[in-house]
Amino acid sequence: FIIGHAGTGKSLVAKLLAEHLGWELVNADLELENRIGRSMEDIAGDNHESTFYQNVIKILSAQSSRQNIVVNTDPHII
Repeated sequence: FIIGHAGTGKSLVAKLLAEHLGWELVNADLELENRIGRSMEDIAGDNHESTFYQNVIKILSAQSSRQNIVVNTDPHII
């Protein structure tokens, strides 16, 4: 898991690391957007915090049991 704020370079580091290791790259933000069906901007500004965090927990839990992946996420997701 690579965790950092927007603009810190975590996406680039995650991509390069995944390529170097030959592993799959997983962007947790995109996984969350796909699961909920809305953009992160909409989700983060939403008043449905419990739904947001329930989906975050499901996504990160599912990823933590997988092998040979690099997960890229922001601190707001955790």
